Amino acid sequence: MILRHLSLELFRGFEALELPLGRRLTLLMGENGAGKTSVLDAMAVALGEIQSHLPQVKGRGFRKTGDIHQSAGKLAPYTRVGLTVSDGLQWDRMRWRDKSRTTVKQVPLSTVGTRALRKHLDQTVLDPFNEGQPFVMPVFAYYGVGRALLDVPLSRKGFDVDEQPFAALSGALEADSRFRTAFAWFYAKENEELRLKNESKDFERPWANEIFDRAIPDTVAATV
Repeated sequence: MILRHLSLELFRGFEALELPLGRRLTLLMGENGAGKTSVLDAMAVALGEIQSHLPQVKGRGFRKTGDIHQSAGKLAPYTRVGLTVSDGLQWDRMRWRDKSRTTVKQVPLSTVGTRALRKHLDQTVLDPFNEGQPFVMPVFAYYGVGRALLDVPLSRKGFDVDEQPFAALSGALEADSRFRTAFAWFYAKENEELRLKNESKDFERPWANEIFDRAIPDTVAATV
């Protein structure tokens, strides 16, 4: 799944934007306040629908305030973000200003929605996962402007690691760095490795001998 096109309507400072995306790289250039971060956040909101459809994951959505376009002190009736990917799959997400009749009349009826995306995720991710079959796990790497280092652990106590595969996507579309999550995961893996080592009582590493043999043929490597 390669992102091909981003569509915005009444999102933050944009009244409308149709942005083709490069196959390998899209370079955004502009002065401060030009809207580069808004473009990235719009993509994150659109991709957040993938998170929302998967179990054990809280998806990123629109903010309570600030995402709906505002002009002359008045909020637009709605905001919409949409994505198109390489295989033709399309979806969009929308947030209304409110649920009044006036607002409803101003919201377009011809929207793409998320049904096609959810069906795609069912077929390619959830159904194979539930049946114990291999599947391709969605991966996000989001590096926005809010890169504060938060939630630094002061001890090695009280860690709760969720090892469900989809839990790895929690917070993946947020720009902050929560060090506790990474620290807890590595600490859990360290304990797991120690437990397996003690259970096997085998401290030899045959792969080390294989590395020596491939790097320096016709030699005998010492047991590591």
